[in-house]
Amino acid sequence: MEKKRDITDESVLRTIQKFSTVMINRYFKLYAGIKTDFKFEVELVDLFDGERQWDYDDDFRRRYDYVLELIPDKPFPWVVFINNDDGNYNGLYKYPVEKIYKDGHPYIWVANFQSMLKMDLGMLGPNFTNSSFSIQIKNVDKSLYFNEPQD
Repeated sequence: MEKKRDITDESVLRTIQKFSTVMINRYFKLYAGIKTDFKFEVELVDLFDGERQWDYDDDFRRRYDYVLELIPDKPFPWVVFINNDDGNYNGLYKYPVEKIYKDGHPYIWVANFQSMLKMDLGMLGPNFTNSSFSIQIKNVDKSLYFNEPQD
């Protein structure tokens, strides 16, 4: 009998940790043309059990069973400006990401990285359909903008 692998398994969480580091750094390169060296720790918060459930409000508990927290090794930027030299934003529209502008320049904000990663996690193979979860990137610096266009 094959063991059911879901988001609560330690091996799955270790895989997500490695995958998150690779993919988020890849998003930075693809969409902003900049290289990063973020490394992530991963923590899973059960929204119905344990002390950490109270870190999140009732809205999360109504919609999700778990919160997958990605904790970067350094502050994560609130905004990353898109390098749009090729005119199509490097395939940004394959994700359900709203095109947002600041001072006329398109950018991705932290919630977009969370959404893109959640979509790409399906490539890993574990069964994520048995439990609903949200991804939250922690240690976000709201004053930190990457790749900001110069006037």
